Amino acid sequence: VRAAVTSNPQALQYAAPALRANKAVVMEAVRSAGLFDSTDLLQYASPALRRDPEVIQTENVVFLRRWSSWNQILVTGLLLIWICCVLLGWLWPTGRFLARMDSVSNACQSLLVLVLFISGSGWCVAYLISSPHPG
Repeated sequence: VRAAVTSNPQALQYAAPALRANKAVVMEAVRSAGLFDSTDLLQYASPALRRDPEVIQTENVVFLRRWSSWNQILVTGLLLIWICCVLLGWLWPTGRFLARMDSVSNACQSLLVLVLFISGSGWCVAYLISSPHPG
């Protein structure tokens, strides 16, 4: 049953009531689900397991880890785009183009720095919340 739930977490919805009440099966389905699917899967678990603190904690940690990894990819991509824009601005051959683009460039850079700061802060908070702490 665990193998079926791992390969297809949605199988929990068709599982027998005894399996939906099995904590190990539900936890495996939550761990194997996609980014937003783990919350949806909990609706198929037994009512007692939906309120179980360990199941809720696992679902929160799985969600935050997946979210933080996607956010890290986004921040890295934005940083690379910003570096490319800065290099393009330095290497552009005509000064007139840069003079016209100066105010637009400053606004874009400010916006990009703000987005990077917010995304980076969100990633750091998600990482700190979801990483296991000793003790």
